[in-house]
Amino acid sequence: MKKLIIGSKKVGLAYPTYFIADIAANHDGNLNKAIDLIYSCAEAGANAAKFQHFSAETIVSDKGFRNLNRKFLSHQKKWKKSVFEVYKDASINLKWTIKLKQAC
Repeated sequence: MKKLIIGSKKVGLAYPTYFIADIAANHDGNLNKAIDLIYSCAEAGANAAKFQHFSAETIVSDKGFRNLNRKFLSHQKKWKKSVFEVYKDASINLKWTIKLKQAC
């Protein structure tokens, strides 16, 4: 495997592990919590933090899930919110991107 350089870090078999923390949707829709999670990941030794940038409108059909026969849903049957609402709440406002990058 050839070496890869991320920022100033070399990544490859001959180099220390490059630890990427997957924050995903654990920010609960709160920018300050997202930034705090970045700092917590750094304290835990992470070299980078990863978020998932998506919009519910582009990956979930609200109308489709609402009209889907409930017998075809598995764990979603127990959710208090619709599948669309869950994805909407888990999405990151794209305006946060610069602030999240600055926190890294």
